[in-house]
Amino acid sequence: MERHTSEGVLVVRGEAEEDPIRSQEEKERDRQARIYDLGIAWNLPSRLEGTKIRKLILPAANALEIGCGTGRLTVELARRCERVVAVDRSLQSLKTCRAKLEAEGLGAGVLLIKADIALMPLAAKSFDQVVMAQVLEHLPDSQIRQEAVAMIARACSHRFILSAYEFRAFRSRWRKKQGFHSGGIFYERFSKSELETLLGTHFATDSLESCLGELIVWSGTPRG
Repeated sequence: MERHTSEGVLVVRGEAEEDPIRSQEEKERDRQARIYDLGIAWNLPSRLEGTKIRKLILPAANALEIGCGTGRLTVELARRCERVVAVDRSLQSLKTCRAKLEAEGLGAGVLLIKADIALMPLAAKSFDQVVMAQVLEHLPDSQIRQEAVAMIARACSHRFILSAYEFRAFRSRWRKKQGFHSGGIFYERFSKSELETLLGTHFATDSLESCLGELIVWSGTPRG
């Protein structure tokens, strides 16, 4: 496994990055990095989702953010937690995130890592809380999603906060359950029951809310 540092970001490379769907997403996220925040600002469900997630974040010693992107939630995590590890596949997004943190004087407590989260061996109960916002729906098959949830459950000692695209059957004509965004980014939408089934083996649900029928915000605690 190769490691090096680029503009305040630790870059980790490995075999899993050869997956064509996820590699295409990485390229598109790099391309979108400079305009991503503008898109979020104009998207009402995402703005509502962000507000709900920020209210769920607890003061903690250690936090992990999976798929941090340009840092729309990383800054809040850094304000409330002593140490934050934030992971994403897009180097350009991580550089934008680093700039935001430095502007707020929060950079010292945050380690940014460019990596596929599946390549990162995480010690048991190594993070008090884990945040994964609008990432699950872009993992391209059920096995990868199940493995990701199991890995998070092992690493998380207290709270897991997640958001994902919501699927409602009556909207299926114009909101497909599965497909690709322009630029080749895969997505899959989940009903609330599907999401609880996926997470329920490892986590007990504390809260589950819909954001205008477009996104689900969920939080839970590890079982056992």
